[in-house]
Amino acid sequence: MLGRALRHLRQNTVAYLALFFALSSSSYAAVTRLLPANSVGTRQVINGSLKKVDLSRKTVAALHGAPGQTGPQGPPGPAGTVASLDDLSGKPCTVKGQSGIVHLLKPVSKGGFSVSIVCLRADEWEPNDSLTSPVSVSSESNSDNTSKNVNPSIYPAGDNDFFKLTDAVSQIFLGGVRSEPVAMNIYKDGTLVASNVPTGSSYVTGDATSHTWIVQVSAAPGVMTVYGLSFNCSSTCLSS
Repeated sequence: MLGRALRHLRQNTVAYLALFFALSSSSYAAVTRLLPANSVGTRQVINGSLKKVDLSRKTVAALHGAPGQTGPQGPPGPAGTVASLDDLSGKPCTVKGQSGIVHLLKPVSKGGFSVSIVCLRADEWEPNDSLTSPVSVSSESNSDNTSKNVNPSIYPAGDNDFFKLTDAVSQIFLGGVRSEPVAMNIYKDGTLVASNVPTGSSYVTGDATSHTWIVQVSAAPGVMTVYGLSFNCSSTCLSS
């Protein structure tokens, strides 16, 4: 039986190939006749059968509608961390009801890592911005009344401070951070006797008698900082 089928197939191979090509050509012709170019419309497409890749870019772009309304704001996120202390510098702050800015005092020293954070603002001795209206420090005594000490600020930039003491003063000292230099001019009985005395320096009067001393403290352009000013008396300060 198998041998007879094989002999039949060999004897009719050409006939079967001709039949195959004839049927294929007829199928292609039938499909071409049934689906000519640009003949598929909405009615011929099954709903949900087309994908994005089947559409042209122009058609995909046309499918985008207008933006919707902005939704409600979400809940606040967790508080962030400060990557560096420098991120605090210049931020607003308030101390005793007075507004200012956060300022970092960075001492200049080898291997030093200490930083002081202050709320830099106008000090309590303002206004004292002119030689004709200095603020008296006679009430700013230390515990044994041998010196008069104040700790003002240069704020805002360009601020000038004038302080006055009538007493037997032996030495006037200006303290502060050397990386943010301030300097003082010193007047004795209205006469300028020393100028541009820098931070960390003292002016020795060489006089044990009472005089009116006025000290002007100012900073370089753009510098805002805090400093200390001390009037050291020859013995016990006469004023109180």
